Amino acid sequence: MGQAPFSTSLPAQAELRFCVRPYDTDFMGIVNNLVYLRWFEDLREKLLDGVFPLKNMLDCGKSLILYETHIRHLCPLTLGSEPLGKVWMEEVGRTLWKMRFEISDRGACCCEGWQRGCYYDLGKKRPAPFPQEFLKHFPR
Repeated sequence: MGQAPFSTSLPAQAELRFCVRPYDTDFMGIVNNLVYLRWFEDLREKLLDGVFPLKNMLDCGKSLILYETHIRHLCPLTLGSEPLGKVWMEEVGRTLWKMRFEISDRGACCCEGWQRGCYYDLGKKRPAPFPQEFLKHFPR
């Protein structure tokens, strides 16, 4: 019997602590915009790992497709910053999803944003309805 594709836990959000590396910064010592996108991806994966890991989605011939990202920078992060990332599922529809993100440093919000996408059937090459087992983890 294979591994169940869904977890029985109900994570409303996930958190990750990040470390700013010298290669994450620009010539002024400020964290580059692309790093925030990478952190958003790490957070999204962390949230989904508790419910429906990417490997399990791919085993079902499905995946999440990202089609929109918005980032609002509120204060710069630099070497020595201690970023804490948070993510939560804000909306889940039949095929669509929206996640919210926040990156803070010592309690001050430095970046907020959101991503929107859909659940996608890789074989049919079109959006697919989320499985009911997934939807029950994120009450509407």
